[in-house]
Amino acid sequence: NVNANNVARRAVDDNVNANNVARRAVDDNVTANNVARRAVDDNVNANNVARRAVDNNVNANNVARRAVDDNVNANNVARRAVDDNVNAINVARCAVDNNVN
Repeated sequence: NVNANNVARRAVDDNVNANNVARRAVDDNVTANNVARRAVDDNVNANNVARRAVDNNVNANNVARRAVDDNVNANNVARRAVDDNVNAINVARCAVDNNVN
């Protein structure tokens, strides 16, 4: 009976060993998931780099807008020059009118 009990204990031990192997398989799966998470993190980092590139493009667009604004300002200066010319013509008309008078 003692020997039979020993055989039974060995069977239980074998079952524990089988469970340990199963746990190792689970651990390996966890490790694989961690590697997958790292791959996802790398993708997130790549997306961040892409966002930076988009931000840089926005900055470039802002510089372009500034250039357009500068052009608008130059046009405004040109309009002022035209207005000054019109004013000069009006002054000349006044002089003609005064001459007529």
